[in-house]
Amino acid sequence: MYRENKILLDDEDSALFLDFGLNFTEEGKYFDEFLKPRQILGIYDYFNLNLIPPLYGIYRDDLISHLPQEKLREHPLFREIHPSGILLSHAHLLTSLTSALIIKSLEDTSKM
Repeated sequence: MYRENKILLDDEDSALFLDFGLNFTEEGKYFDEFLKPRQILGIYDYFNLNLIPPLYGIYRDDLISHLPQEKLREHPLFREIHPSGILLSHAHLLTSLTSALIIKSLEDTSKM
């Protein structure tokens, strides 16, 4: 259901979530230049279209507040995790202030 762009490694004591971005082929089935997910609903559209995994513990609370919790928990791939770390291969638009400052400093010091 989910492509190799997102990988969860976990054992009994810890978890590591690897996020290598959206699968543009899958996303392109639903969205295009003029039809975008509804930002006011956080990650609701991505979840309902199975574009992101149903993992509780990796998304910000304000992004999942529109998700019906019973629907999230009833999903066959639902997992509640407490990751020890999250590795991102890319910048996220919806990020924390600390992450945004790190990305900004990388942009400012980049030779590109």
